[in-house]
Amino acid sequence: MKRALPCDYCGTAPPLETDAAQQQAGRKNGDIGYAGGWFALLFDGQEHSQSCTGMMISGHVDTVRALDRDHAVQVVDAEGRSLTALVPCRQCTHR
Repeated sequence: MKRALPCDYCGTAPPLETDAAQQQAGRKNGDIGYAGGWFALLFDGQEHSQSCTGMMISGHVDTVRALDRDHAVQVVDAEGRSLTALVPCRQCTHR
């Protein structure tokens, strides 16, 4: 049986200025983060995330598991300008 991979949501974004003091290694399930030109809504794999460095966490969602492959998440800046739409990552094999 093929093992299902976590179905995170991700999307490319324009380069953003980040402060090294705001970057961290690892993250928690449900975090919304930015690193290397990508925004991601990460809801699985927290226990294996310490090797992921340079992540700037910008938010957290508690009800991510209610989303499925038919949803997209819009990321906007403080002025309401769209930065990216997060869609299920291609490696997702479940749902």
